[in-house]
Amino acid sequence: APPPPTTNPPPSPPPPTNPPPTSCTENALGCNAPADCCSAYCNDNDVCRQAPDEPPSPTPPTNPPPSPTPPTNPPPSPTPPTGPVGSPLTHSMADCVHVAEQFRNTCTSPREVGSDYNFNTNVADITPKTVTCPNWPTDSGFPCIGWMEGTSCVWHRRTCITCYPDTDGRTMIRVQTNSMPDHCPGNSLVKPQEFDYEVLFNSPIVVDGNHVDFLNQPTTRPKFVPGGGMQDVTYDNAATAEVCPLAHTYDLNGLRIVEHGNAESRRALAFAINGVAFQNSNQEDDDPVFPQGLGAVLEQPLDICMGHNQRNSDSGMYHYHMIPPCLNPNFLNDKTMGECLNSDCENDVVEWALRGYQDGEWAVKKIIGLSKDGRPMYGPYDDNGELWQTDSVDACNGVREDPSYHYVATQWYPYVPGCQGPTNMIHEDTPPFYATCSLNGIEQFQTPLKGLGEDCAANQHCASQICDLDDKTCSADPPAPAPTPGCGEQGSGCMIDSNCCSNDCEDAVCGGGTNPPPTNPPPSPTPPTDPPPSKTPRGGDGEGGGGGGGSRGRIKAKGNPHPHGEGRGRKA
Repeated sequence: APPPPTTNPPPSPPPPTNPPPTSCTENALGCNAPADCCSAYCNDNDVCRQAPDEPPSPTPPTNPPPSPTPPTNPPPSPTPPTGPVGSPLTHSMADCVHVAEQFRNTCTSPREVGSDYNFNTNVADITPKTVTCPNWPTDSGFPCIGWMEGTSCVWHRRTCITCYPDTDGRTMIRVQTNSMPDHCPGNSLVKPQEFDYEVLFNSPIVVDGNHVDFLNQPTTRPKFVPGGGMQDVTYDNAATAEVCPLAHTYDLNGLRIVEHGNAESRRALAFAINGVAFQNSNQEDDDPVFPQGLGAVLEQPLDICMGHNQRNSDSGMYHYHMIPPCLNPNFLNDKTMGECLNSDCENDVVEWALRGYQDGEWAVKKIIGLSKDGRPMYGPYDDNGELWQTDSVDACNGVREDPSYHYVATQWYPYVPGCQGPTNMIHEDTPPFYATCSLNGIEQFQTPLKGLGEDCAANQHCASQICDLDDKTCSADPPAPAPTPGCGEQGSGCMIDSNCCSNDCEDAVCGGGTNPPPTNPPPSPTPPTDPPPSKTPRGGDGEGGGGGGGSRGRIKAKGNPHPHGEGRGRKA
């Protein structure tokens, strides 16, 4: 029988040549072999990639160009500036911020803000920093100027200097400070202030032009006279009329000055980098450091930092009247705060003030403050480490330096900015003339200096550099060492009972009687690093002839001992 027909089933599909793995690793994940990766590429770092990581390096040229030969005489590197700024400051925002950063600001806000920035409307709301003055004497009418913590007097200082653009893009600077010092002061009547104003920063000038010429002729200015209100006062020349009054005049509109502070804020002449205000005169239009001895004010209580408070006013404004050596934080390290009396300070006030500027950054051109008209103020040394000379400054103590103008601290009155400059150099006019409100004016420093036997008020006036302060003449004999201060007689100033011969200090004035001091008085405290107030007696009248206690001493008048003496033609 025939065989049964065979069935032809479909052949099995051939297996794939490279069957896909049951799973694979995505790019950027780890791998051990190319087969682990979905891209079938595992790089040298055992990471799956889509393609090789880097293209092959290009074949270097057969003859690459040689490296350039360095110049035989390369230009020298620029010499770094001697002072903090290598070129004159301009009206720019960057220069404004640079100046603002020189201040010992306590605020946490930035030094540059926008035109819509909301400033603190009260200085008392600015973030403070605490100042501590140890071993503060609390007896005999010498209260702490802040609050007591143990035996230390503690207070807050507040300073904030801020730059911002005005609506037209011009750079403005705002000064806010309570004028409380960052060192122990020389009296206990100091009170925080409300100083707050804004002004154009370092407004551009035209060098050798665009300035006010002071004329050597009688000049009348309105002045507030205590007890008499506003009165017209005639001065012997225009420089005296502008430099010597306590209150100065400014181009408020041109400088865009806007006042936000109190009345004392309007009278401030400049501000130091620690926020303390400057004034260069008292209410008698006299220099408190080397006074003519005019009017009711004969002696001014200045401490060894060249500062004091406004004693005839309840404001208690602490301010400087000369170059303050205490801006240098190291100056007081080996000293006890007190008055400029019976000491090296009184024997040579100018040299004493310069002691704070003898080393490091202080011995070259350094910003130490800002004037009321918005210009930087530099210390007593120039870029070369030399004291400013009389042929460098104008009548306002300003220096022209293209394209700007700034103020400097000098050995002579007005010591700091004296008025709004620029103006003419009146001491080099023909004939020369001067602001006549100080025995230590610029004329005393012009060469040739005075010879032996000629009148003087300071060592710096004499070629011998020695002025006999007893007879006020230049001498070749060095002065005797300053005597140790003795006890105070009845009516003299005091801080504690032992300052008085009567051992009785009441309301900061020595009383009568002969109460013996204790048999074993306590030893004097060791001066701390941040020195305490001095224990020496005070005396004299403050600005405007106001009395009262609270000062630790006085700087004696260097001139006419008669309170109503002549003033070298001071007023016409």
